[in-house]
Amino acid sequence: MFLALNTAGATTAVNGEILVSGRTLPNATVLIYTDADETSIESSGDGQFESTVIVGENGGLVRVTAFSDAGEETSETISVAPETGQ
Repeated sequence: MFLALNTAGATTAVNGEILVSGRTLPNATVLIYTDADETSIESSGDGQFESTVIVGENGGLVRVTAFSDAGEETSETISVAPETGQ
């Protein structure tokens, strides 16, 4: 079981949202959640996934968890900086 996010480390929210994308096992369930939002998607046949989630203008943490059919799971966390220039 693996999970590789395309966004590493801290990133900045745009209009209170962030695009989360990455790769895991093919057709795996991927749960993406923040304090303000939660979404569940399925990775494609080659394991790619992508979704936009709301983090709010104050930023925060985005947790991404991938689940395999065998019951395995792995998680990564992204730190999202508050929007600037408002």
